[in-house]
Amino acid sequence: MGTHNMTLDMQFVEELVLAIRSHSPLPAFPQILDLEEAYNALDEIGSRVCNSGITGIKAGLTNPDIQALFGLNHALLGRLYDWGELRPGDVVKHRANAQIECEIAVQLNAEGKPVKIGAAIEFVYVNFSKPQDLTPGNLVATSLGADRYLLGKQFDWYEVDFNTLRSAHIALSLDEERILTTSPYDSLGGPEKATKWCVDEAIARGLEIRDEMILLCGTCGAGIPLQPGNYIADYGLLGKIEFTVGDA
Repeated sequence: MGTHNMTLDMQFVEELVLAIRSHSPLPAFPQILDLEEAYNALDEIGSRVCNSGITGIKAGLTNPDIQALFGLNHALLGRLYDWGELRPGDVVKHRANAQIECEIAVQLNAEGKPVKIGAAIEFVYVNFSKPQDLTPGNLVATSLGADRYLLGKQFDWYEVDFNTLRSAHIALSLDEERILTTSPYDSLGGPEKATKWCVDEAIARGLEIRDEMILLCGTCGAGIPLQPGNYIADYGLLGKIEFTVGDA
């Protein structure tokens, strides 16, 4: 694990943590963070946002076209918060400006090696109070809008037929109407490449990896605006995830 020196004013950090936990507009950033500053602060901010501990890593900005808009040629990493994991049957609270993202989840061991793999849904919520605060570094500091996530059944990594998975589709339906069809290999070249890149990047950035941490490998297909209703995400051989979003 790397050495983390906070470069942000601690009063701002406290305001930022409170805003993330309360789903309020984020306070205006006193400075535009570069990526090194943001990653140096990420675990400290994440540990303050959590109730008892950081539960994982998430990849974001995995779409090359969106990266180009930010002047990047690579994805970014954020943290997953312990209060963010939903359980099957939980009703997801509707929030304006939130998105649903179909993802692949990978469980890591302490060395960053993949142990399990399964379907996942992430509910992303980004609410900068100033448009000019929407920068790569500031996104990292806020864990790329990490909010809630829901895991499907997790399978042993070495028992999954990745050749079959490569030709499979993810189908997301809202109230029995198909709203997204995409590939589990749409983000970062698929789960094998995504896992290697994310773990290597986390180590290079000094982010802690612990046994049983979850990695969300990035958005497969487009993010879908969060709307009330009953959803089914069919991942083929990785099973289905069903969830309900409550009324606004």
